[in-house]
Amino acid sequence: MIRALTGFIILLTLSSFLSADAGYTVQSSLFIPQSYYVGDRVELRIVLRTSGDVQVAPPREFPGVAWGEIHGARVSPREGAFEIRIHFTAYQPGTQTLPLLRFGDIVLEGQNVYVRSLVDEGRRDFSPPRGQLLLPSTKLVLGLTVGGFIALPLLGTFLFFWVRPRLGRLIARYLERRPYKRLQKELKILHEQNSELDGRRFYILLLEELKIYLSRRGGKGDCMAYTTREMEEYLIDFFADSSEVEPLLHIFQFGDRVKFGGGRTSREKRMEDLDLVAEISRKIEKRDSRNADL
Repeated sequence: MIRALTGFIILLTLSSFLSADAGYTVQSSLFIPQSYYVGDRVELRIVLRTSGDVQVAPPREFPGVAWGEIHGARVSPREGAFEIRIHFTAYQPGTQTLPLLRFGDIVLEGQNVYVRSLVDEGRRDFSPPRGQLLLPSTKLVLGLTVGGFIALPLLGTFLFFWVRPRLGRLIARYLERRPYKRLQKELKILHEQNSELDGRRFYILLLEELKIYLSRRGGKGDCMAYTTREMEEYLIDFFADSSEVEPLLHIFQFGDRVKFGGGRTSREKRMEDLDLVAEISRKIEKRDSRNADL
């Protein structure tokens, strides 16, 4: 060991003198890690101080070596110097020498590396064979797969017997409430535009929206093309309580007089009819909601 280290120091000193003649001086060199063994990937950092206008660039190709493999190199400029980093892996123990490497205008040669061996340092017994290696996250994937096969049938049963009926009722309730929400939206618009619309236009829109609501909500057929006389029969069939038929029928009859007879109407009358339609629609929704709960 002492002889090897002495020879290494002598070779390193000689390489410094030789490098000075080649247009550069080795200022420092460092191995990372400092102690490395056969098979380790090592980085050799060399700081060169060059003379004159010298171009330093990493080689495009690296010669093969019998004792290992050179992976690559790169050059980083410093203040008045260059840092060269060479990556290599040695497969033979002992003192080895890097081959001649050309970095631009300079030739790096005589760089020695000392490769240590675990066997030479006293570890002569080979490790016992290890078990078969698994890919990363193999156990996690297997666990999730097995858990999925167990959980999916349970989840399917839960969705089919508990979620599906409730989801169906929610969807049916939403579809059932859509006509009412549309009517409330249109009544609000008519309320805001009451002062801008004339009487004829106001009742055309009001009666049209009321027919759309009754057609979609009642399940008694489409009443959009019905006359006021036909609407009377429709309303009697729609409402179980006759007290709700008369106010709505009065709105249809009054609207006909305004649309076709040129009847006049006040803003207060329009507001009363809007409030009446809103109140009766709320009663319809409340009644059907109780029936649905039953």
